Amino acid sequence: MEIKLFSGFSNTYLIFYDGEGIIVDPGNPISHVKEYARNLEITAILITHGHFDHYFYLEEYKREFNCPTYMNPKDRFLVDDPSWIFEKFGIHLDYIPRIEGELREGDEFGIGGKTLRIIEIPGHSPGSVGVVGEKFVIVGDLIFEGGGVGRTDIPGGDESLLKESIRRILEFPEDFWVYPGHGKPFKIGDAKKWIKWLLF
Repeated sequence: MEIKLFSGFSNTYLIFYDGEGIIVDPGNPISHVKEYARNLEITAILITHGHFDHYFYLEEYKREFNCPTYMNPKDRFLVDDPSWIFEKFGIHLDYIPRIEGELREGDEFGIGGKTLRIIEIPGHSPGSVGVVGEKFVIVGDLIFEGGGVGRTDIPGGDESLLKESIRRILEFPEDFWVYPGHGKPFKIGDAKKWIKWLLF
């Protein structure tokens, strides 16, 4: 199983193995990803949480790959009523994404005979999820390189849940790679050094 990171408005990930692929967070134009995915059957698009920078280019991906999109229903309110985006950031967004499926704790997605597993990691938003693969976990905006953590001043944010979710992620083996929603990947062992304050 391989993973390719595309940085931009948010990080977009292409996970692939044996001719099949899954997209996580279409926050980059399809032109960034299309060349790498042209020989793959893309079977699903997963959205880690309902903040607009993580699904901004979704329709481009749906037109290109004609596959279903999945998100945790606890974040549905964030995408169904985008008025909070203007109130918080001054950005007018009329677009409501088409999401056909749901992501919940324990859900699994096959990819070329291997499996991705969904875990719920609320805090940054009520429906934030992580995508666990072989030796890696995609965490959306839960935690970042250098020890930064997701903001909780957006509708549905909860600092205590965020800390619980970070503690959960830090239980993965130290050689696990963490792929965040923005910035560069890092290992669990490094994250433990950066945020010791959460371990107590």
